[in-house]
Amino acid sequence: MNKGCIPASWRCDGQKDYPDKSDEVDCPTCRMDQFSCQSGECFDMALVCDGTTNCHNGHDEVDLS
Repeated sequence: MNKGCIPASWRCDGQKDYPDKSDEVDCPTCRMDQFSCQSGECFDMALVCDGTTNCHNGHDEVDLS
């Protein structure tokens, strides 16, 4: 079955893009004291909103409140 294609950045982004939710399966997990980039990288929470982009898409420097 051809599911179609989604952008790689949609995988493990917390939103289920396929009806079977397969794009959110086997995603890497970070420790509670780490920030998780949408692409799966983990880094120390102290580096969030510090003026330096740590996630490839800059997600760690966006106001998430």
